[in-house]
Amino acid sequence: MSDNNSQVADSGGSQAVIYVSNHVFLFNGDLGTGEKIDVFFEKRSIEQTPWLQLQFVVFVLGLFHLKMACIDALWKVFIQPHSAQEDKTCLMKDVSILHPRETGSIASKPGFWRMHQVIQHASICWQLNCWQVEVQKREPAHSSLKLFAMLKPLLDYLKALANHLAMNYTARKEKSQIFDLRSKPLLLKKYFCLYEDLTFAMNHGDVGHVECCFMSWVWIIKATGKHKYVKHMMKYLSNVQFLYPPGLRKAVRYSILINPLGKPGCFRAPDLCLELNNLYTKAKYGGTGVNYTEQHIINKSVLIQIYRDLHLTFERNLVLGNLTTKHAEPNMTQTFEAMMENLKKTRPHKIIPGRGSKHQIPNLIDKGQCALLAAQGHEAMDTNNVAAEEETEVTLADVTVEIEV
Repeated sequence: MSDNNSQVADSGGSQAVIYVSNHVFLFNGDLGTGEKIDVFFEKRSIEQTPWLQLQFVVFVLGLFHLKMACIDALWKVFIQPHSAQEDKTCLMKDVSILHPRETGSIASKPGFWRMHQVIQHASICWQLNCWQVEVQKREPAHSSLKLFAMLKPLLDYLKALANHLAMNYTARKEKSQIFDLRSKPLLLKKYFCLYEDLTFAMNHGDVGHVECCFMSWVWIIKATGKHKYVKHMMKYLSNVQFLYPPGLRKAVRYSILINPLGKPGCFRAPDLCLELNNLYTKAKYGGTGVNYTEQHIINKSVLIQIYRDLHLTFERNLVLGNLTTKHAEPNMTQTFEAMMENLKKTRPHKIIPGRGSKHQIPNLIDKGQCALLAAQGHEAMDTNNVAAEEETEVTLADVTVEIEV
């Protein structure tokens, strides 16, 4: 913000003025919104006052769309290549067990919510398999985790075992020149843990933790070709850490996550709420057939809250019991047991002589670091690739699964 005080006269033409130099307007949205705001800044840069230059507008990065970019990066690495679907220990084999009726959709264009569930469910089974392998290695008599749980081990022992698993069953130091078959499950669990770490921090409103997760995903997303997200993530970190004054820094951090329900673990990104409102505006109440026009959507947009209030009123007056669209959690016990049995047979955490692999998981973090270092000093960084990026379309299922997380 400039030190020059901007003045805005009231509509009555009086001499009263409002000084806006110490005020900002926080604007949440996706990358398309951020790019339009940047265009406004460039066009208004020739103006003489901060007000006309729109210096009071501060764009806040939408974390819901960032999660979608993380999901898309993991899909491009573990599922999109045809060679990645042919190994016995590949993620696509897990998909055939976890979601047998959706293998075609997940292999071609899964969207956010399908991949989100695949990562959550597969990660649970892979981590349980790590526990089972390590417990059986220490105590051969414990052939299953149920037998181990029946002994009621002490909490300190479980913590020590968990630390050992984190240090030895995930990739800590990747070597781009050496390919080890055991590195594939280690890298898979590492990238899945990074995604779960980001999701957990967002759900609990830990903004500092979210910012600590940014750099890992900057490198991963950069390695998969989504350069727009890299640019905006780096810009957010530099602004919050070095450019913004303390008051503005606090305001931005307080607005990057909100808690509409006011319950623990229910923090959500503001752009998720915007997408939900857009879906109500365009899809549910936007009209159908010949009535689905831009003018009709604009006319109905101001009535959306009235429609929703009327629905709630009818539901309450008719004493309807289920006043929510949130479904009960699916019972995944049998599915997880089948998944665990498959992991027990394939033994992904053990090197078996003669077992080959048709797909090598790329070293995303090292690859992204090298790409960022190579791009330093070039303002037109990857401009050719930026134009080729595709934004993932948000559907009602994507918004619903994120609300219910």
